[in-house]
Amino acid sequence: MEAQASSPTVARLHLRADACLTVQRPPQEAGVPCSACSAACPAGAIALSPRSVTVAADRCTGCGVCAPACPTGALEAEGFAPAPALECGRVAAADRVAGAGVVPCLGGLTAEVLRQGAATGIRLIDRGWCGGCPASGGRDAPWTEVLDAVRDELTLIGRAAEALSVEARPMPVQRAAPPPAPPPAERLSRRALFARIATPRPAPVSPSILLPEQVETPGPQARRAQLAKLAGSDALPGVLFPKVTVPAGCAEAPRLARLCPTGALRLVETAEAETLIFDAARCIACGDCTAIPGVTLGPGRGPHTGPVTLSHRPMARCPQCRMRFAPRPGQARCDGCATDTDLAALAHGLMRRAPAGG
Repeated sequence: MEAQASSPTVARLHLRADACLTVQRPPQEAGVPCSACSAACPAGAIALSPRSVTVAADRCTGCGVCAPACPTGALEAEGFAPAPALECGRVAAADRVAGAGVVPCLGGLTAEVLRQGAATGIRLIDRGWCGGCPASGGRDAPWTEVLDAVRDELTLIGRAAEALSVEARPMPVQRAAPPPAPPPAERLSRRALFARIATPRPAPVSPSILLPEQVETPGPQARRAQLAKLAGSDALPGVLFPKVTVPAGCAEAPRLARLCPTGALRLVETAEAETLIFDAARCIACGDCTAIPGVTLGPGRGPHTGPVTLSHRPMARCPQCRMRFAPRPGQARCDGCATDTDLAALAHGLMRRAPAGG
């Protein structure tokens, strides 16, 4: 997915389809699995439908505000890179802080970009006009949520949160460049138009026959790698990551693994056992797993060192029906076959006791 424009301050958007919840997951009873990017877009340029994300090129301003809203990191906007100071693209070149980097919108900065610059420090230059800019959605400081989250992370790993700061340098709006104009609608040549019409399109696949697919998580996984690098250790505070708790002897491990969209909950099956593994670095805290009674989701505790085992159940194969089951001590056959055998024995006994000729 790309949104192109002629203005140098307008970013291009890229969508990693394998990391998008809407593209990868079957539709829910109503709506789509995730609408974070569409809700964040101040221009209303992102349209969602089951298995589809569409950006209207004639409405997208390239502000990039949708990217930090994506829980998996599926969206990436060009034009965002760390620098000692960062200025909004609307600031005229003559008024910019010396050596400052220019981004399409300070509200489009992702946590990943801020962490990249945390080692050397980043100043966001606040010109005081964000509240009146269409790209900010009416927010005076559209970067606040992401900036505060990364500052909290730095504090928890023992790094100075002051490495990420905001410097107020008010400037009259009259001296600002106008907000980026929406790019013109795509105009096709007659040859390109006929080529588009003549190109066969694949038949739509009914969502009802699509099975849930695992969604990649480049954002959360990059987060863990970046924090470990900043902390100088893989043993990070557990509170930085979600924690899932399941009931003892959980019999719903297969269902939990199917419910989890990112593979954070993973079922490992062998001939002797089934083991439920939880990788908090892949978890987006969507809460889907809490649909199972007794399963809870909250912040972690202690050190986080990697995937953990949540449940482990011994398994066996029934010699009669060949189905896998979780045996009780001394149980050789599954409950169904044991019941059938007992009923057959009972019926046989009743028949033997029945009077002859009766």
